[in-house]
Amino acid sequence: VNQPISGFSATEGVNENPICEGSTLHLSAAVSGGTGITYNWSGPGSYSALNNQTPTRINILESSGEGTYTVSAVNACGTQTSTTTAINVHRHILLLSADAGPNPICEGSTLNLTATYNGTPLPSSDVSWSWDGPGFSVTGQQNTSVTNIPIADDGSAFNVHATNACGTQDATTN
Repeated sequence: VNQPISGFSATEGVNENPICEGSTLHLSAAVSGGTGITYNWSGPGSYSALNNQTPTRINILESSGEGTYTVSAVNACGTQTSTTTAINVHRHILLLSADAGPNPICEGSTLNLTATYNGTPLPSSDVSWSWDGPGFSVTGQQNTSVTNIPIADDGSAFNVHATNACGTQDATTN
């Protein structure tokens, strides 16, 4: 006698959403009841894991790993399907740099601060930005300006901090 599948659910690993590129994604299916169950997974980038209740996907990339994963549980009594939450894969912020210009600048002018990084552009919602320097602080902007620059700031550096799920990168103007 086979017992029907009950209490079926699918999850990603604990605290893994969002996940950083290059990490391992841990998937898991669970039931509260049922016998003789086979689990089959599918997901973005033609991902599949057959006959596996708890598969892992190593070295995950945004281009092929971000999206929704689905698992089906099958036994002699029928099939049930469950979907995990959509997995959001974040890219690392690489080689962050900061620049200030014009340089040299005249007292009372506007100093433009710009931050750049290596690699493809990150979605604006993926990164939080902050800048600080002498008597100056701003959040939420990748690029910003300091108006009415005083002579007291001559030789001062401004710092940018870029943070996403993969960590914080810092850079200082020269």
